[in-house]
Amino acid sequence: MFKKILLTLTVAIPFFGLAFLLTGSPPRTHYDNLPWDVEVHADGTSSVFGIHLEQTPLSELRERFMVFPSLALFQSREDGQSLEAYFGPVKLGPFEANFLAVLAADEQTLAGFAERAVHGKATPSGARRLELSENDTRAALALPVVEITYVPRARYDEDSVLARFGEPARRLPMDDGRRYWLYPEQGLVLMFNRRGRDVLHYVAPARFDEAQGRILTGEGLDRMLP
Repeated sequence: MFKKILLTLTVAIPFFGLAFLLTGSPPRTHYDNLPWDVEVHADGTSSVFGIHLEQTPLSELRERFMVFPSLALFQSREDGQSLEAYFGPVKLGPFEANFLAVLAADEQTLAGFAERAVHGKATPSGARRLELSENDTRAALALPVVEITYVPRARYDEDSVLARFGEPARRLPMDDGRRYWLYPEQGLVLMFNRRGRDVLHYVAPARFDEAQGRILTGEGLDRMLP
């Protein structure tokens, strides 16, 4: 799944605006649902950007962002099937970023979506992208969001991240310059990418080992394609 979700940003956000909030200077306006505002629940799920992972349906995101997402089923030999909704760019607090939601669906539901798909094509990652039928698109709106990929325009420097997110439980430097910071208690993987955009990926803390395993087996957030 991580091979397909990297989102190419097309909007600009002034860097000083992000730095202003990240560095700890008191903002003039109060903002809710910022990237570091993660609420962990007793059942092992979490909420971020006002979205309760594994509970909030896609329809609520559509209403909130006031735009219909690009919705598709991705199939790959390595990662199996993944139902993904791409919004981008969207405004969250003071920031604009590209935003992707992975939806919960069992194998039987995904198999039905694939069988009734109206169009399919290969993606640069090697996965096959299937466009859902009209009826299945409506059905997908009722499915809950289980993962979020958030790709801001601005860079996240280490000092600013430490000030807002805290010290990561683990740092994983890669040979090509990518650096992963892992926050299992918050269900967050933050990737610094010197060759592209930084990426924040959120899952329920109870499912964090799965996300970490993808990285350890060689999958990279910088290879995520919509």
